[in-house]
Amino acid sequence: MPPVLNGSVSRVVGFLPTVTSTRRRSACLKRSSCGAAKPSTGCTRSRLQIESVRLAKLRAAALADRIDVDLALGRSAEVVPELHVLVEEKPFLERHWGQLMTALYYSGNSHEALAMFSRARETFVEQLGIEPSGELCALHLQILREEPAESLLRLPFAGTGGGSPGLRTSRCSPLRCR
Repeated sequence: MPPVLNGSVSRVVGFLPTVTSTRRRSACLKRSSCGAAKPSTGCTRSRLQIESVRLAKLRAAALADRIDVDLALGRSAEVVPELHVLVEEKPFLERHWGQLMTALYYSGNSHEALAMFSRARETFVEQLGIEPSGELCALHLQILREEPAESLLRLPFAGTGGGSPGLRTSRCSPLRCR
């Protein structure tokens, strides 16, 4: 079995197709409603609700990780519709905005990627009274500079030849956008 780095997502490029396939299958499993379950001995409804919230957060993180894997495998066009739905459902999650911008840029739609940043910024400023994070602003600047699409990925691009590419752990920048 190939080694797995950093627990949540395999960083080994050759192992990415297996990870994404497994995550897609697990995402298809139906979740049971905690409200319908009868509490057993020593297990209260509030504990079930807390566990339900915890599992929902883990599921959301796994979904975002799976999208990062799909992007690293060059499946940007496939995840764009899914990401549009995700930013509509949860407009305050910057990770999905960044993934959508990356997918659009990677697919050759730099103008639409820049428009998504403007839309995200407008959402944050109007509804929360804050600017997007330095990471999202840095991504915006990378797109404006027309940097290689692979440099925007959180995971190494699976199409790179030989050797093991350096891992990108963050796109964070202290720059703020205006």
